[in-house]
Amino acid sequence: MPFQIIKHNENIRKREKKVENFAQSGSFRTCLVYPNTYYAGMSNLGFHKVYSIINCHPEFYCDRTFLPDKEILPLYAKGKRKLIALESERPVQEFDIVAFSVSYEMDFLNILKILELSGIPPKSEDRGEKYPLIIAGGAAVSINPEIIAPFFDILFLGEGEINLPPFLDSFLQNRFQRQDRNNLFHQISTIPGIYIPSIMNTPPSIPTDLQPPTSNLKTAHSVILSPDTEFATMFLIEISRGCPFSCGFCTLSLMNKPFRPAPLDEILKLVDMGLSFTKHFGLVGAAVASHPHIKEILKYIMERNGEVSFSSLRADVLNEDKLNLLFKAGHRTLTLAPETGSEKLRKKINKTLTDEKLYQTLKTALKVGFREFRLYLMIGLPHETDEDILAGVDMINQIADSIRPLGGKLTVSVNPLIPKPHTPLAVYSINDEDEIKRKYEILISPFYKSSLVSFKTENPKESILQSFLCKGNRQDSEYLLKFYKKSFSQITAGITKMKRKNPPVSKEEN
Repeated sequence: MPFQIIKHNENIRKREKKVENFAQSGSFRTCLVYPNTYYAGMSNLGFHKVYSIINCHPEFYCDRTFLPDKEILPLYAKGKRKLIALESERPVQEFDIVAFSVSYEMDFLNILKILELSGIPPKSEDRGEKYPLIIAGGAAVSINPEIIAPFFDILFLGEGEINLPPFLDSFLQNRFQRQDRNNLFHQISTIPGIYIPSIMNTPPSIPTDLQPPTSNLKTAHSVILSPDTEFATMFLIEISRGCPFSCGFCTLSLMNKPFRPAPLDEILKLVDMGLSFTKHFGLVGAAVASHPHIKEILKYIMERNGEVSFSSLRADVLNEDKLNLLFKAGHRTLTLAPETGSEKLRKKINKTLTDEKLYQTLKTALKVGFREFRLYLMIGLPHETDEDILAGVDMINQIADSIRPLGGKLTVSVNPLIPKPHTPLAVYSINDEDEIKRKYEILISPFYKSSLVSFKTENPKESILQSFLCKGNRQDSEYLLKFYKKSFSQITAGITKMKRKNPPVSKEEN
């Protein structure tokens, strides 16, 4: 193994601070894989949670690996080196289980790259008993497992706390041997949300309205802090699961039922734990401001000189008291997600936020001290007209006029609607590339000379590819494999830039 790879991994480990230390002495070895860079993977709270679940099982040892950074990747190609795990530096191919945690459809292609780097055939049917069990779970897998089904032995749909622990127990009871997978498949086939493509023609329903087992109710939080991530010294705490709202484009409220605020006492214990490492906290959830004890949580952190960050917040649940607490707790950029400037379209997608409430929240936020704002908008909503897009221009202008006298700043993130499975908008199609560009132009061109308003947009080609990936079927996996072999080095789903376009903390409050 080239010295540069070993030294690179060693440097990463040295910069990590482990919030929890695990025994790492289990009989069965699992390599947890995030199909993107270390920077992206260790910024993902779901990845931390799965790493913790597996390592907390006394019979399992869990290591980690990621898509190598662009400066390291050529070293693997040189001399046909095999991908190794971060901590043990053991080749991925030698583990008993290789478990992928997949949050974004655009990382499906990276799965194929990691399998290739590991010396593992991409298709399950081509892997004999000498290869590890290849499994996957995560939000992107739950939304649509079919297009990647031929590449995996087992897929986990829904929340990992529900089906991962019983899977590990079954694996242990079988004293799993690579040459005899059928017994394991038969035993685990009744676990909610387990999908075994080789013996099931269609995926099971996503388990909803199910509470995870009592022994696994521990709130998700950072288990490792690293400066080599998007959140650096920030301690993340998932304060709620699911969403009480039902926006027509969002999978969260449909796939993670019911809305479950974490217990206050558990959150406060985690704050105390985090304070041993940092004063910066990221509160994660699809509806952070809807937590019944959000004021108590903020006050508790503030009283201990801590600072708090969120991603977007629903303007219709923010009052002056909450905004005051947010500002005093160190939150400086207020992100609002009306999705469209057209109140008519908002109603059609079940986004209940009114213009009146949005502007009242803006006025109150300015009053308490906020000066920087981020606005999330979408184009390509069903029945959208140019007039609806121009309503977005009016909204941006009104916000800009309000913050200009105070030296404010507005960043507008604009993305095409990608209709997701399991949502009311799944029957619609994404706009084509030319139409996406045309609508971007309508929305953005009035602000070309503005020094106050800046825009971030998603590449139309990348959006269209994501739409294909989230709706593709098993037959489409052949196209995915051919596409990967032909153009991996040229596509946008390759190695992500260090400043990945993810919303802060989590994709929440949409």
